[in-house]
Amino acid sequence: MNRILTYPEDNKLLRRKAKRVTNPQSTEAVIAVQTMVALAEQWERDNPGQKAEGLAATQIGVPLRIILMRNATDDPSPEHKWMVMYNPVYVKSEGMQDSEEACLSVPGVSGLTLRPEKSEFHFYDHNLRRHPEVGEYVATGFTSAALCHELDHLNGVLFIDSAVKLWRTGSKPSEIGTARASILLPGDPEFEAALA
Repeated sequence: MNRILTYPEDNKLLRRKAKRVTNPQSTEAVIAVQTMVALAEQWERDNPGQKAEGLAATQIGVPLRIILMRNATDDPSPEHKWMVMYNPVYVKSEGMQDSEEACLSVPGVSGLTLRPEKSEFHFYDHNLRRHPEVGEYVATGFTSAALCHELDHLNGVLFIDSAVKLWRTGSKPSEIGTARASILLPGDPEFEAALA
């Protein structure tokens, strides 16, 4: 697929659970990573001043456990800008934080979710070497929330499923829907009425 899937049009594909990558050098995995980088880069060109923080393979219609995450670097070249994680596994967390989120697959909607303040997990590189080799990879603050968001995608979960509040991106964050009760999205008459 040469586009980022969007909700609600592509809901069925976005809800698929990803399967483990057994060979990161397989044609499917290589093309998926190349496509993810290209689409994230294109999205940033189309949205000046904004950054794509991450992208899951399921967001491009590939049901593999691959996450593309922005590296903490000033180097703008794609080979240094992005970190590819194969088969990421959540290990544990501590503390909770409010996380204001948006998603490339749910355009026009932002929301407030609760995410771990500190997350520990491990993942594998393109040679299926575990990272980190000793212990677990620890993410805090924004990075923790972003990684949890992307891991959710691999399990067929969107941030709107657990958002405490949702609002139209760019508008004042006021509650227009609550998780598990009534998720309101652009196009729904109730969403538009709540913003009026």
